[in-house]
Amino acid sequence: NKSRLRDALHNALNYGKRFQVPNAYLLVGLNGLSDIHGAHGREASDAVTVAVGQMIERALRSIDTIGRVDVDRFGAVLSNCDEEGLNGLLSRLVRSFEQETIEFGEHSVSISASVGAVQFPEDVHTATEIMGRAETALMEARTQGENQASIYRPTEQEKYKLRNKLLVAQQIEDALREEQICFAFQPIV
Repeated sequence: NKSRLRDALHNALNYGKRFQVPNAYLLVGLNGLSDIHGAHGREASDAVTVAVGQMIERALRSIDTIGRVDVDRFGAVLSNCDEEGLNGLLSRLVRSFEQETIEFGEHSVSISASVGAVQFPEDVHTATEIMGRAETALMEARTQGENQASIYRPTEQEKYKLRNKLLVAQQIEDALREEQICFAFQPIV
């Protein structure tokens, strides 16, 4: 499940870079799953996990990929998803978490989840980097309270580093074009 999700993320990243298609990755973290497990047992926490997975799946499109990332986390790759589409999905997900109660046996529990999201391929190069940014956004959502979502936004320092990398890359391209530098091949014997 996790490797299928990573493969889907890698493929979406490559496709997005090649065809300039916006994509997104969500990381949904269940809040208080260990409390549910402690109060009601494993059956209850399993029921909550399955129900949340189904809720997320209902909110997604058929072209999107969902997978379980950890005990209390789900990831989703959203192909061809611009910022407007991402905001709409996040609103639907948060609303469903606020309204849903999960029944198991004679009990029912309300659930709470936080969602971190990141859009790509802009400024990212690997699936691991995307997942890390989604984790950062998830932590930000959790600081805002229950049933919140946050989209990753780079800090000023990250923007500065990116601008510097782009400047150096442009300088190298210019130097190659003007034949100020050249590459030489040295075989290793």
